[in-house]
Amino acid sequence: MPTVAEQIEHLKTYDPSMPCAMAFWQPDDVKAQARQMNVTLTDEQIGDVLYTVHSKQDCEYGISWTTIQCAIEHLADITSPVHQFLAEH
Repeated sequence: MPTVAEQIEHLKTYDPSMPCAMAFWQPDDVKAQARQMNVTLTDEQIGDVLYTVHSKQDCEYGISWTTIQCAIEHLADITSPVHQFLAEH
């Protein structure tokens, strides 16, 4: 998983006046989503969630609350009601 320091170094290779767009997801975002799902994650698991969403993000949709939720579900080996319904039908 990239760290903030690694991202800063990567960004230094670009013209600082160049316009850009980016999203910044951090451990607190994963913790908040896990809390809403009544899931407790260790710091290592939170890092695993961030690594998963970063490495598997889709260029069409990027990273969203849904991607974070799915990564937590996968890591915690739980199935959401939507995924359960789809698996049964």
